[in-house]
Amino acid sequence: MKRIFSRCCELFLGGCAHAAPAKPISGPMTGASRARSEEGLRSASNCKTAARDISSPIKASQVAFPLLLAVAMSGCNTSEAPIGGPASALPPAPAGYLAPLTDAVKELYGEWRPLSGPGVSRQDRLTIWSPMFSWGSGCELTQGQLRDMGGGRFGLDNFTRLSPRCEPQRRLAPFDRGEVSITMPDSATLRIERGGEAWLFAKVDVVGTYPGDNLIRGEWLLADSRGRPFRNDELTRVTFGPEYRVDAANCSLATNAWFGDRDWQVRIGGSYVRMNEPCRPRTLGDRLAKLGTAAVYTAEPAETRMTVRISGQRATLVPAARYPDLARNADAIPPHGWAQELADAAAKLEGEAREGLALRAVALGGEAFPGVGARVDPRRLAFAGLTARQHERAVEAGLLPPALGPPDSLSEHLAAAPIVTVATLEGIRPVDRGDGLSLDYLYRVREGWRGGQRTGDLLIVRMPSLEVRSRSRAITPAAGDEVLLLASRTGYIAGRLIEGIPPSADTRVVQMTLPLMRVVNGKLAELVDGANVLGAAGFAGTSVDEARELARSVDERMTAFAPPRPADRFGNPTVRRFFITRVGGRALPDPTRLWLEHDGSTNFGNPRGYGGVTAFFDGCNLTQRSGEYWVTNDAGCTDSVGRDLAEPVVERVAKWIDDNGFPDIICVSTCPADPNYTVPLRDGEVTMRAMLR
Repeated sequence: MKRIFSRCCELFLGGCAHAAPAKPISGPMTGASRARSEEGLRSASNCKTAARDISSPIKASQVAFPLLLAVAMSGCNTSEAPIGGPASALPPAPAGYLAPLTDAVKELYGEWRPLSGPGVSRQDRLTIWSPMFSWGSGCELTQGQLRDMGGGRFGLDNFTRLSPRCEPQRRLAPFDRGEVSITMPDSATLRIERGGEAWLFAKVDVVGTYPGDNLIRGEWLLADSRGRPFRNDELTRVTFGPEYRVDAANCSLATNAWFGDRDWQVRIGGSYVRMNEPCRPRTLGDRLAKLGTAAVYTAEPAETRMTVRISGQRATLVPAARYPDLARNADAIPPHGWAQELADAAAKLEGEAREGLALRAVALGGEAFPGVGARVDPRRLAFAGLTARQHERAVEAGLLPPALGPPDSLSEHLAAAPIVTVATLEGIRPVDRGDGLSLDYLYRVREGWRGGQRTGDLLIVRMPSLEVRSRSRAITPAAGDEVLLLASRTGYIAGRLIEGIPPSADTRVVQMTLPLMRVVNGKLAELVDGANVLGAAGFAGTSVDEARELARSVDERMTAFAPPRPADRFGNPTVRRFFITRVGGRALPDPTRLWLEHDGSTNFGNPRGYGGVTAFFDGCNLTQRSGEYWVTNDAGCTDSVGRDLAEPVVERVAKWIDDNGFPDIICVSTCPADPNYTVPLRDGEVTMRAMLR
């Protein structure tokens, strides 16, 4: 046992050939890094006995104990023979073991793909994190660390262990030996030089290569490699919704999970797979169904399609809305359960109370600031995506029109719309969302100017029931027309709740505002010539480049008044609002009046490890966290007989969460779409629901 422990210590202090990095990669694992992880686990299984004897203290200045333990175990084996045979002897110990983390190294952080250079391929990736790097792919993967030598020069400490099963037995240049010169011509380009040779790399936007749900969700048709849908007996529908479904001529498949992956891939999974029996594959669609969860799609947002290889044959998926003769006649989409409850509650309230509920349901409004926003139309407030106070400041700055006046310039139109895109009308479909038949205008984003929409995202403009005005020429471009679309998700939700109607749970559904402008020969043009809808004739003829720059400038100024809410790298909010809907046995008539906001992001500077509760509203007073202190805006509200309307239970809930953690729902495979969160207080349980998004 002592000999085993000594061997582990010797390997650790001398530098293991495949030492773990000091800081993990921030992002999904590449295939290579996943292979490294699996190799480490196999090595660690031989080290359990040695790990039990490791009890000596380790200095915090070196590395965290769990990481050192993993490093020690990864180089340890109960056998005296070198792992992998004589060909894989450990390299000499690098100086200092861990290279210093300098600003020059931090500049190189990220994942890079090779553009040019001797001996590289498209599959190779260079990843740099802390001083550690990984370069190549497959058997030619080279790992090690960079030592900053100043002046753009970096020494290489190689930790690569070549498997005896790999051919050829070599490390990949330029990280195979000596030192290299690394410069950055710009923030997205890396140039590496060594011995008169040069390699050029481009930065990989790892998050940006994940296809969004807005692109994937919906009904698609299987088509040939040129994008022509198969018809008649070969017609195949592929649906990405609550289930992934393939409906082909002889075979059908359903499973309950699909997800976007890096490099624009769409993968299939799930806890169940249903396939009809018997399934006798005769068509390409049948073979796609037989692939089951092995099907891997590649999204192509610019072309609004996906490609897939089926038995070595390349096929494509095209949106079904482009081919109404092949698509289903009408989709029936039930309303969101929580939205239905909010709409029912709103219908029972009067005037301002109903409008307040609609705004709070989308986390807008001026809680605990009496008089703020009194002159603001709640529909407009929700459309702009601003709180009452932010809206007031934007009006004072001249970005938005005063009071209820219409916008009279292109900049005011762009400022009033939180979503601004150049999009193409892809199709129109009839839909029943539980409140009567309506029309969905499906727009595919070509350029996102405001609101974070990406190329390929789908925006659905929902028109009221099938009436003449739904087909008005002022709002109905021809299929394939490119338009400047101004829209809002929050405006759609708030407007529906004010009417007492449940909005859709589909986050792609938006409310459009006029004017709708066509893009013709790189310039804006009226959708209907001479109509001058909301002053559109005044800025018709503006070039797309000028309009894009104006939208960017307006967005920067609006962001100064209303900075975006904190979000993770995938756009999901890290600070979420939760409404208290029930206290003990008492259901609240307005399920949005009491709320708290919780920061679920990791924060190791916080003793709780997470951000915790950041603000709460007890019906009268808004309390917000400022550093280590709480600041309360005491509005002091009472009813007609002088009773305080504040609910002290909200503060008790906030304290319970900070003491015990947020009562998250733990689920496996399938999670509830609209869970209740329960806080067990001494005088009764308190039920919370998440903000309608």
